Amino acid sequence: MTTRTDARIACRHFRRTLTTRLRSPRAMHFIDGRPVPAATFASEIARARGIDAAVADLTRFGSLAELCDEAQVTGYRPTLRADLDPRFAAIADAFDAEMARRGRQERAFRG
Repeated sequence: MTTRTDARIACRHFRRTLTTRLRSPRAMHFIDGRPVPAATFASEIARARGIDAAVADLTRFGSLAELCDEAQVTGYRPTLRADLDPRFAAIADAFDAEMARRGRQERAFRG
């Protein structure tokens, strides 16, 4: 039987909010079967949200996933000119990485 003190110590971790636990430098997430520090995971989420916002602002698509799905179905190759807006370079890099992850040959035209 655990004493009341032991129960308090054991539950201390669970009393913290989920956000606090995920931001802990010791927290790990598993992506594709390998452990990744939570800080890296959080920065990737923030980066993905920024790219989705840029895609929604600069193109007719609502997110990077929609852009990639359209390219996969129709072979559409977006023209993303960084000389018009620097966010196009980040979108093009993310598009190329996502299409490579899907095993597709389509890449963004950077003309």
